[in-house]
Amino acid sequence: MGTAQQNQIVEGDQVNIAGDASIGQIGDIFNVGDIAGSYNAIGNGAQVIINQIEQALSAVDEMEKGVQSAEIRLARAIQNKIESYTRLPAKISSEEKRNPYRSLLSYRIEDAPFFYGRGEAIDAILARLDRNQLTILQADSGSGKTSLLQAGLAARLLAAKHLPLYVRPYTESPSVAIKRAFLPDYRTLDELARFRDEKMSLSGFLRRVTSYLGSRRLFIFLDQFEEFFGDVPFDRQLFATELQQCVNDNQLDVRWILSLREEYFAKLRLFDAVRPFENWYFLDTFRIEEAREVITQPALKKGVMYEEGLADRIIADIAQGGKTLVPVQVQLVCSTLYDEKIEQEQDDGNVISAEMYARERGVGERKAPGAEGILRSHLARTLQQQMSVTERQLAWRVLRTLVTSQKKRAKRNRQAIQSELQSIDTWTGDQDSELDSVLLILENTRLISTDENDHDGLRYELAHDYLIDEIEIDPRIEARKLAREMLENDLLVYQRNLPEKEILISEERLIFIEQFFEPQALLPEENKLISISRNEINEAKREERERLEREIATQRQLVWRTRTILFIFVAIAIALSFNPIRNEVLRQKAVTMSTLSLVKGGSIENREVSNAQYRLCVEAGRCTVPNSELYASESQDFEKESVYGVNALQASAYCRWLGRQLPTNEQWLSAREIEAVEQIEGGISEWTRTYSNSTKDDVRLWDGDPETLSFVDFLIVRGSSELDSADRISVNGRSDKVVFGIRCLRNDLGG
Repeated sequence: MGTAQQNQIVEGDQVNIAGDASIGQIGDIFNVGDIAGSYNAIGNGAQVIINQIEQALSAVDEMEKGVQSAEIRLARAIQNKIESYTRLPAKISSEEKRNPYRSLLSYRIEDAPFFYGRGEAIDAILARLDRNQLTILQADSGSGKTSLLQAGLAARLLAAKHLPLYVRPYTESPSVAIKRAFLPDYRTLDELARFRDEKMSLSGFLRRVTSYLGSRRLFIFLDQFEEFFGDVPFDRQLFATELQQCVNDNQLDVRWILSLREEYFAKLRLFDAVRPFENWYFLDTFRIEEAREVITQPALKKGVMYEEGLADRIIADIAQGGKTLVPVQVQLVCSTLYDEKIEQEQDDGNVISAEMYARERGVGERKAPGAEGILRSHLARTLQQQMSVTERQLAWRVLRTLVTSQKKRAKRNRQAIQSELQSIDTWTGDQDSELDSVLLILENTRLISTDENDHDGLRYELAHDYLIDEIEIDPRIEARKLAREMLENDLLVYQRNLPEKEILISEERLIFIEQFFEPQALLPEENKLISISRNEINEAKREERERLEREIATQRQLVWRTRTILFIFVAIAIALSFNPIRNEVLRQKAVTMSTLSLVKGGSIENREVSNAQYRLCVEAGRCTVPNSELYASESQDFEKESVYGVNALQASAYCRWLGRQLPTNEQWLSAREIEAVEQIEGGISEWTRTYSNSTKDDVRLWDGDPETLSFVDFLIVRGSSELDSADRISVNGRSDKVVFGIRCLRNDLGG
């Protein structure tokens, strides 16, 4: 091999573009339900890639010695990534007793033979992957995006001898997560230094990966991409630039899917350079015919059938008059029925009967027959059936550690879970083994899922956002959670920036954190950061104090002016320090003043937001005063009445401050149908986040962001004297002269 060609391979500048048949033609590469055939197809595809890498490794022998070691590590890492899939045929015997439904868990590659109902979506997305390097997959929460990516797409691509890479960045930049997916310790091991971010770009790294694949393509799935726009501390614009470089690299043929919830779709304008809005697919919930297939076929593969007409009855109960069904609800009902059928010896053979389905399930007063009973108290019912009283008490506490202060799922390792439990209650040695037992039961009952990496070890997470609504968190604990998350976030920033630059906790945040935690309740590295930050703050104050004293000594004629300035400085510092605490207290007060009712996709407030509730948001500095002459009233009756004179931006700002959002038109109507919406005296029309541009048929959802309001022509409002009436209100990008009231919705489901 010549020196020039060798240098090209070393730097990752050479790759063979896939020359196989169109991606869109591989959708039928195996038949769903054919377990042996599917596993053999996946295993054969994985083995072809492994063999290709072995052949490509011959070129490594001619590289420089320092580069050779790193390249071998990368090639072996790619092989290890898919090696387990070559052993899938050996798992067939163990599949016989396994529940074919996934309950709250997502379908994985090895679950592909049981992944029914998404044939149309799979074909449509494969066609989009074929025509463009970037595809956007958007859907409502609970529509099954993760299952589609893994069991629907990744399994077929692997069977077609391509390499799918599933990544959920969560707390780090996607570019770092992609590199760590192959080489978890590339940032710390000296022998892998050439792959570090400052030495090799993401596009250069992917050229190295694809150089070992020959004519096979690399597909990267970035799942739950809405987390990219959250509070994680990394440079978002930097990744947007890196993605643009990858897409525009003529020597790199990598296909990307960004999967995110629908309400975050507009935020993709950050990636305008790669035209994200040109090639997208919306994954809807199950249609009736898809749901029927999902219900009946997995059980049939295990020799279990549903009594005639029962599948349609289940569909009717879950859909409640609608035309679609939420996948997670279908999975919960079918998984529960299948488990009960296997556990109980009954005279009806291998048939799930209507009598079995109709029996009451639930806990206490929440018992109900059929799908309603299964869905209403799934978490509480499972804990009661599987655990003792003491285990249930600990289980509830563990589950609360897996929910953030913003009512989202958190990923935590065992040490972080125990640390949070210790910060609330005393902890004994006996509880260590009890915690392990509870975590195992929660995992076995599919209430939590696990994954593992070299950085955090084994991490635990709620199986689905669907569970969050059943996990009640006291406001005091919620504030403590906020402090915990602030500390974890600051520790992450601190660790990522050392040794180049120390980024410490600000005094404002430190005051809030210190009021909740004693040193013995924190991890050593957390105590270290708090100590360093406190010392830095005290040292800065000492230096400032000495500076002021020197000025006073040399300029005594300015002593009173200096004291005044110092007083103002301290007063402002104190006010700023306690501002987050005051905001949290006011927000919790507003939360306790509302009651909720469950509707599709969340829980809606039973009553319109009152003047008293809205004033709390104004006091917190998060809302502006509405356009109402009566708002200044101090009467007791006025406090109880609906706030009005609120424009669309003010309504959205209040709901977001509360940790909620405006309901969609569909959710508002759903609440009305079950009589969950009631008016109070002075009731008025209410904003929704459903909008249409030019025609009533073109209906979309506004994400509540002021920057995206310019896309909206008409917002739908509901209420007035006729609760069922609807108006389309023209906002012309402003909405400052249109006045209505508010009702918020808590989003209970995730992606």
